[in-house]
Amino acid sequence: MTQIDIGDFTDEQAMRLQEFLASPERPGGTMSYFHLAGFMFALACAPEPVMPSEWMPLVFNDGEAVYEDMVEARAILGALMSLNNRINEEVREEQAQLPPGCLVLERASANLEAAAPLSQWATGFMDGHTWLQEMWDQWTPDSADEELGAVLLILCFFGNRKMAEELRREMLPKCESLDEAAELALRLLPDAMHSYAQLGVLIQKALIDSGYFEHAHGRAGTTGTAPGRNEPCPCGSGKKFKRCCDSG
Repeated sequence: MTQIDIGDFTDEQAMRLQEFLASPERPGGTMSYFHLAGFMFALACAPEPVMPSEWMPLVFNDGEAVYEDMVEARAILGALMSLNNRINEEVREEQAQLPPGCLVLERASANLEAAAPLSQWATGFMDGHTWLQEMWDQWTPDSADEELGAVLLILCFFGNRKMAEELRREMLPKCESLDEAAELALRLLPDAMHSYAQLGVLIQKALIDSGYFEHAHGRAGTTGTAPGRNEPCPCGSGKKFKRCCDSG
């Protein structure tokens, strides 16, 4: 498990992840590849860093991945980390985009179908943002609440047809049909991804510049990267981070 090759994420790795995660040998509730990519995008944009040790168990719904052998384990874990690194890099470089293989269907409303890659990505994003909702509530400035709400509307739109219809009626009343609303959401999606990523990065940078991570986590002189909430606290107490210094 220690010899994991983490290089640039490739199309071959995307296909292998897609097949591995979709296999019936995986635990029930395992994320699909596109769901996972949407989830990772939400994590990459979080106001505070989220460690792999925190999100990795969620990929397999807290079950066992069931690798065939060590070779497959290293390959899949390497692909997971490469995808995570790619998404994080795109966010940092303000080049956020949909993952490799996430084809957008020509008829905009067709992307609302559960099997559509974009629908799975949006569902994964919603799960990720919901998982980190408390963090966003804590750090989002009041002046950015409206912008965040508008961006979430677009990023979550393709999660499912029922929700999209409700969003159209409540938030996009000028769109007379779901098809029209889907076309608008599709056009706005790249800008929404950029705005969400930019807001998260700006908040995290402000926290780092303020010394929040160094003060709250008791690690003066660090680069501002926090340990995972389920990892041992760096203060040496032996407790989990979330039960110790993170409470400050």
